[in-house]
Amino acid sequence: MSVISYICPSLSHSKISKQDLNSYLMEEARGLGAHNIVTAVMHEFKLDHAGAMDWLEVHIKKDVEHFLADYACLPSWDEDIDRRLKQYIDGLGYWVRGNDCWSFEGERYFGVQGRKIQESRWVTLQPPQDGYVKKGRRASEHQMLDWQG
Repeated sequence: MSVISYICPSLSHSKISKQDLNSYLMEEARGLGAHNIVTAVMHEFKLDHAGAMDWLEVHIKKDVEHFLADYACLPSWDEDIDRRLKQYIDGLGYWVRGNDCWSFEGERYFGVQGRKIQESRWVTLQPPQDGYVKKGRRASEHQMLDWQG
């Protein structure tokens, strides 16, 4: 299998995982955390919030390392194809990085504290919020179904 076929999955995993990591606090406070990868990791590996976020961060870093290693091993065809392939792969990387920056620079997930949180990487769980699509218990309080049995 070509190294190119490994680049897109590692970027997709990284983007999706980072998006869920960044959106978790807001989703959890609104009663929507059951659909977030942080909750899935907590239940799958019996971890608390911090443990699940640490677990995800390790896996995101591995995805980034794989991307960079694969990027360094891109095959070469001719100057024009090489230039266009590099431009395409760079664009994919910028998409992932840009989405992560948007999560902190916009106010959707962290409010006006986004930049501060981006620098410190410290957040505080928010109290439950009413008035959203789904009300009820926090995802961390839900019983998860065992889909293997």
